[in-house]
Order: sequence, then C-alpha cells, then structure tokens
Amino acid sequence: MPLLFMLIPLIIISVIVISANWDEIGLFFDKRKSFSKRKSEINKLVQMKLISTDSKEIERFIENNVDVLSDKTISKLVSRIESIRLDLIVK
Repeated sequence: MPLLFMLIPLIIISVIVISANWDEIGLFFDKRKSFSKRKSEINKLVQMKLISTDSKEIERFIENNVDVLSDKTISKLVSRIESIRLDLIVK
C-alpha cells in the first residue's frame, strides 16, 4: 500500500511534465512524419536515377540527399556512376 501512495505523486508529476511539453512532443512527431514522407519521395527518385545516364546528375542527387539516403542506396548509386563511366571509356 505505501508503494501505491508513492506512485501517485510520480504519476501526477509525469502528467504535468507531458502536458507542459505537449507542443514539443507534437513537433517531434510532425518532424518524424515529414522525414518519413521525404524519404519515401527520395526512394522513388532513386529508382529513376538508377536508370539515368548522366553521372553528374546522380552525383548531385547524392550530395543533395545524403541525409536521407541509406548506405546501401548510396552504394547502388555509386555503382551506377562507375558503370556509366566504364561505358564511356569502352565507347
């Protein structure tokens, strides 16, 4: 029973802290949602860049979106750049 009486103030304090920071919590979830949406859009663009024939364009794309792209995706794009350059050398 004493444990229950100790938990009640802790619960009340937690509710007060959460309600005081509610705007920040909402902002956090909004940022996370917009980041996920941006990442989804970038992944669609990656598919288009993988069939592109302009290595400079792919390089700019990587530089502009490095914060969203995964290491695996970047390595795929770099491989594509290398294959484009190799094709140019062969021709």
